[in-house]
Amino acid sequence: MLLILGGQIYWLSNQYQYCYDKYAKELSEECKALLEQELIIRQKESHKDKKVNHPSVRLNIIIHMKNTGNLCNAEGTFTISRDKKKKFVYIRKISSNDASVIANRILPIKYQQFRPQTMNSLLVSKGYKAAVNYHFYNSKKLFIYPSIYNKSKRLLHVRYSYNPLGCQSVCFDLEIPTAKIINNMAWQLSGSILLLFVLTFCLLYQIRTIIFQKRIDSLRHEFMKNMIYEMKQPPADDNITDEAIHLGNTEFFYSLNELRNGTERVIITSRQAEILKLLTDTPNEVVPRETILKQVWGDDSYANSLALNVQITYLRRALKSDERLCIEAIMKKGYALKITD
Repeated sequence: MLLILGGQIYWLSNQYQYCYDKYAKELSEECKALLEQELIIRQKESHKDKKVNHPSVRLNIIIHMKNTGNLCNAEGTFTISRDKKKKFVYIRKISSNDASVIANRILPIKYQQFRPQTMNSLLVSKGYKAAVNYHFYNSKKLFIYPSIYNKSKRLLHVRYSYNPLGCQSVCFDLEIPTAKIINNMAWQLSGSILLLFVLTFCLLYQIRTIIFQKRIDSLRHEFMKNMIYEMKQPPADDNITDEAIHLGNTEFFYSLNELRNGTERVIITSRQAEILKLLTDTPNEVVPRETILKQVWGDDSYANSLALNVQITYLRRALKSDERLCIEAIMKKGYALKITD
């Protein structure tokens, strides 16, 4: 059962990791698409601005393509004219698509910067949580496409260069909701919880059965031991008098399990006879409980201690016709057979 339970936990952890990786990949692809939408929104807003047609902002791109075997390498020269100032940027190993991406991002920069509010609204519209920990910085290394990686167990870290030529970038974190992953694993969790309850019930039932069986065996063993002991047969001759132990007005025949007081005869059990024999060996003296338990029952367990109390009660009833005899209980010590003159 423990092996099955461990295997189930291992399987659930693997399923959770698989769902997490799948959701993180979907969120990464969705984030890239939303970044493109955010750029389109800024481009549209920049076209509405009257300043966008100002001739002082221009971008010239020259790309030199070189074929090397099956590889195609390119070198691009970017000329940015802004406010009668020119800036030349030379980049190696780019493609025409890369140049197009750079141009699309740099054109709206003067009038429309990257705005976290727009990005958050796009994320919320797709059912995701808003991004957190926005940070704008100047990157020392040019990167054209967004960089997304796991920052922790619940966060995706996004780095996006909204102005690659100016090395202007922004980074933020996207939260991967654990609740959504757990909801996607609802049927798996339900099945695992059901299996866990079944295994727990079976284990508890088995433990209960074992304990109950051990209790039955203990009672059966104790019952058989008592029955064998109580069924000990006394000698057939009832006229034995030399073995009588005189206790006050009562004669105790140990071998017959019998008490005689005048014409009254009382038959006691063999266990009661053993107890009374121990008490008569040292009359008027205390016999410890432990001594009685170990010599009559063989051990001083709690159950046997309770049985001793019961047997003492029966012996007192058997001896009540003799006023000279009394079995006294000495607190926390034992019993004593008192014989008065």
